[in-house]
Amino acid sequence: MSANALDPFNLQERELDVEWNVQSDEFRFAVSLAMKPRTRQGLLSTMNSLSDPLGLVAPVVLEARSIYRSLCEQELKWDEEIPEKDLHRWEEWLSSLPQLRNVSFPRCFNLNSYENMQKRQSHIFADASTTGCGAVCCLRAVDRNGNVTCTLSMSKARNIQG
Repeated sequence: MSANALDPFNLQERELDVEWNVQSDEFRFAVSLAMKPRTRQGLLSTMNSLSDPLGLVAPVVLEARSIYRSLCEQELKWDEEIPEKDLHRWEEWLSSLPQLRNVSFPRCFNLNSYENMQKRQSHIFADASTTGCGAVCCLRAVDRNGNVTCTLSMSKARNIQG
């Protein structure tokens, strides 16, 4: 049990990189990355240290995967320093990560009263480019009063092999 769980006044619980704000009942990402060497190995280690089991920040991670793939295509050795052009791109990506703290996702589908739901649907959207593809699944619910609630359920993203 974490120290946070023992504090009745603490309004957040943390599991891996995901924080749960108990008061708002939302998830958000707490990104705190240790400084790693600017090598292919260091990039892979940093990229894999982000824990996102539901794929909620998959588009963000897709950029890091694209950078890593570029290094592999250049046949860069495991512990070789990253070339300047790739290093600039990597550091830009790293500097954007703190912005994830401004993004939150509801923990549950917020359907208020399940028995009042008249209609429930899953909507899946997908898109692709020459470098990657992604998909999201959303739950859409309509209650007896016609109120519509849409909630992100999960997402996935992948780099496309060139």
